[in-house]
Amino acid sequence: MDAISVTRKNLYHIDFDGIVVFSYAEPGAMGEAGTIEFSTAAGALYRMDYLHGEVSLGEFRRAYRASSFETQPIPPLTWGHFWLGAGNHLLIHEAVRARLDPDGTGDPERVCLAWQKSFGKPLLSKQERYRWLIEKARDAYPPEGSAAELTWCDACEDEINLWTYWQGRGNLDPDILLVVYQQHPVQVHGPSSLTV
Repeated sequence: MDAISVTRKNLYHIDFDGIVVFSYAEPGAMGEAGTIEFSTAAGALYRMDYLHGEVSLGEFRRAYRASSFETQPIPPLTWGHFWLGAGNHLLIHEAVRARLDPDGTGDPERVCLAWQKSFGKPLLSKQERYRWLIEKARDAYPPEGSAAELTWCDACEDEINLWTYWQGRGNLDPDILLVVYQQHPVQVHGPSSLTV
């Protein structure tokens, strides 16, 4: 499978929240120095050369920081770091670690090879990606008992917008928006304004 080149045209359309594997070669690394490759749970593979390519490392960082993607979130165990030697790094999200390191040895070369063999194939099934989406949404809510007006309820997982999830980022453009709320009416602005 050929990787999708990261360009200024597609940079802000990448599903950074779906990234599950991320490789980074430092500027002086052995091999292909200055490259970043990453895969999404759905199997898309992206590649960029931040030293000589169209998109600089600073531009890339601004784009992924505009999303919620982080390689060192709290708790830090969400990502496993594998040192590949000579300035090369591989980060594997815990959601796919068992698939790429099934025996749990943590051998960087075996994990990297397993990732390379997976190119073009989903690393998580649609059902697993949906469960992961629900977990990320639940984790984004303030904890129960906080001063926030909107907190997670177990019924919320049935209300996640599946159209946007299945169709991909940038496809939330329905004629009617369903708004779920817990205590207070919400004003929705869209094709026609309404109060729910």
